[in-house]
Amino acid sequence: MIRTLERFLKWLVRRLYGIEVYGAENIPAEGPALLLSNHVSYVDVPVICAVLRRRVHFMMWRRLYELPILGFVARKYGAIPVSPSDGPQAMRKSLDKAARMLKEGRIVCIFPEGSMTRTAHLQPFKRGFEIIARRGGAPVIPVHLDRLWGSIFSFKQGRYFFKMPRFFGRPVRVSIGKPLPPNVDRHTLRQKIMELEVEAYAGRARYQRPLHVAFMRNAMRAWWWPCMACSSGRRLTWGGVLARSLALARVIRRRCEGEDMVGVMLPASADAALFNIALQMAGRTPVNLNYTASRKTVDAIIRRCRLRTVFSSKQLAKRFGLAHREEFANVKDILGSVSRLRIAWEGFRAYLMPAALAERLLARRGSMNDLAAVMFTQGATGLPKGVMLTHANIVTNIESVTDALRLDWRDTLMGVLPPFHAFGLTVALWLPLVSRIRTAYHANPLDAKGVGRMVREHRASILIGTPTFFTLYVRGTRRGDFASLRLAVAGGQKLQPETAEDFERRFGIPLHEGYGCTELSPIVAVNVPDVEFRPNSRQVTARPGTVGRPVPGTLVSVVDPRSGEPVERGETGMALIRGPSVMRGYMDDPRGTALAIRGGWYYTRDLGAVDEDGFLTIHGRTTRLSKIAGETVQHAVIEEALAKADVEGERNFLVTAVPEAMRGRRLVVLYDGPVADARALVTRLADSDLPNLWIPDARHFIRVESIPTLPNGWPDGEAGQRLAREYFSA
Repeated sequence: MIRTLERFLKWLVRRLYGIEVYGAENIPAEGPALLLSNHVSYVDVPVICAVLRRRVHFMMWRRLYELPILGFVARKYGAIPVSPSDGPQAMRKSLDKAARMLKEGRIVCIFPEGSMTRTAHLQPFKRGFEIIARRGGAPVIPVHLDRLWGSIFSFKQGRYFFKMPRFFGRPVRVSIGKPLPPNVDRHTLRQKIMELEVEAYAGRARYQRPLHVAFMRNAMRAWWWPCMACSSGRRLTWGGVLARSLALARVIRRRCEGEDMVGVMLPASADAALFNIALQMAGRTPVNLNYTASRKTVDAIIRRCRLRTVFSSKQLAKRFGLAHREEFANVKDILGSVSRLRIAWEGFRAYLMPAALAERLLARRGSMNDLAAVMFTQGATGLPKGVMLTHANIVTNIESVTDALRLDWRDTLMGVLPPFHAFGLTVALWLPLVSRIRTAYHANPLDAKGVGRMVREHRASILIGTPTFFTLYVRGTRRGDFASLRLAVAGGQKLQPETAEDFERRFGIPLHEGYGCTELSPIVAVNVPDVEFRPNSRQVTARPGTVGRPVPGTLVSVVDPRSGEPVERGETGMALIRGPSVMRGYMDDPRGTALAIRGGWYYTRDLGAVDEDGFLTIHGRTTRLSKIAGETVQHAVIEEALAKADVEGERNFLVTAVPEAMRGRRLVVLYDGPVADARALVTRLADSDLPNLWIPDARHFIRVESIPTLPNGWPDGEAGQRLAREYFSA
């Protein structure tokens, strides 16, 4: 009977899920093996059973084991009951039974996270499997299950079963890694499973659609639903956005004939979204220009990309001297040239066409490897670098962020980040369009009252910005303006604890920190609210002082900046990132690309550390450390200590170093604001936990008009070092 039931369940699972198996040859044909898998849903066990020819014995939550029907099947199948509430004797009995099965030559499977994930993140691993593997003497085989998150059996949308599944007819991927020795530790095993996760996310490109095509599919399913709103009072439905984008794409094809790249210089708004969508549908790559940069920088980007058209407003065009140049195209004139009849006709055609036909006839579908955007970021040398991002880069990052933040159709995103910012392009513009959530735009992120009014009017549930923006919102909005928010995330620069505390005290929700780079499409890691799923049980997904765990499909490694060798867990080194969201490369800069991407890893040049539970902490830039008397000194750590020692709190500090004959380097402190009592600051540093070697001399404090920073908010170490050298040479 049990064999008949087993065959039936395998047949049923294969029919419900088109399962793809990678690495099946790593399962031994005979002899023991201990499988360790991530735990995503209630159907993980049937899926694993369906892909293996040999019988697998699972360690099973005791509460399910004791259910009448399920328990009967589990006992017949040789499951091993276990529970976190088990006493030492019961736990030892379960571990002994699993080890005994391995010695008998069987296959045992354990979910080392200890419970099902409620966030799509891979949780920290328990140590129980280490005992079983060593006692049983069996090889450890990592397993990863992909595309089960979002099914009705996962915790997507905060509940099981009663929801619409995310995917229909798309195969589940089961990745089986190479066997590891029985003495493998939990951190190494977790890293191996995350490597399988990265490969699985990279393989999703076969089922993904380019950004504009994914938006079109969503618009055709939610035609009359509200899609976006602007602080100008403009409100558009999904169908309205699609119809206007199609009509605008027709105009762009005629006006920008023969142009591969087209410039867009607009703030966060419905117009910026329409032009970015329309350019993709017209087969052009949008280049969103930074209207806060210098005229020299903007001109350099226009020349680099050979832009013959820049869509912008008259106000911005005058600021950059574009108003009388042939590249300038006024967005109001362009939008005004699109008649209502044309918009109605494009909407009518799209509404009646089958989705697959509309993608081919109305929008340029293209490939996932096509260029989706060129984002210009300020490099360490101050020169703008053109980061080339493909559709696969951005779409994969959107899927990862959507899973990590637990977004669904009920959410409304408050869009304040401009599209020339990588977070603005991916999170504020394309993420809502691809994930089918609403957006409320406000063009000026520094207008706290305006942002508060939009959040209140549109009941926005998600707000993502920089720490500078959140500082302004604490001071300039009313307490009830952010009552509808369930998630607030700060990124782009270091979040100070005082800002987070002030925000939570005023609005009653925590301000979480995230981290990303333009070259990574851009989000790498993010803190999200903890999840309580049973009385006294919670999954910890946020840790103050860190930037969170890496989003699904992203792998982080920390290495010594000079030797390139991996450092011990918890130690500080340079953060390396691997995953499908890593950029294609820098435009017209093969040397820079080769230096930034090596062996599939992106070298961030950021100092970071990963703790025991997988949380990432960013300490600053690798270019901002010095070798003094043979010891590595981290400038960012000294800056944090100086900020605490500055009782008045009116100054910003930048630590750099200049050459010195005796010890190799000499620390120099640049600061702005009122004249500081350098001796008092040094005395307070001496009373802190800083090593003596890390304490600068009071004679080496230099007051400057303002601390040099890069456009992303990070201190400009190169510029600071130049200022220090000029001062001492004078």
